Amino acid sequence: MNKQNLAGRMDRRTTLKLIGTAVPFVALAATPAEASKMSQQLAHYQNKPKNGRECDACKFFRKPHSCTVVSGTISREGWCMLWAK
Repeated sequence: MNKQNLAGRMDRRTTLKLIGTAVPFVALAATPAEASKMSQQLAHYQNKPKNGRECDACKFFRKPHSCTVVSGTISREGWCMLWAK
């Protein structure tokens, strides 16, 4: 076994150990449903429609004021970049 192969294996091992250590802390950060949702800021959410598209017509919107992919309170007249018919 040459040094390159050994170094590559050690990097993978270290990476896997770090991932295994971090996972419990990530799991404690939020409930599973909220942890999988994007923040309103990252989704470019706004409280008004854009180009005739609004949350009420999006497949992710859930009445009265929530979304399956964006966290927080969502206006039915709002819009974000994840909008989908």
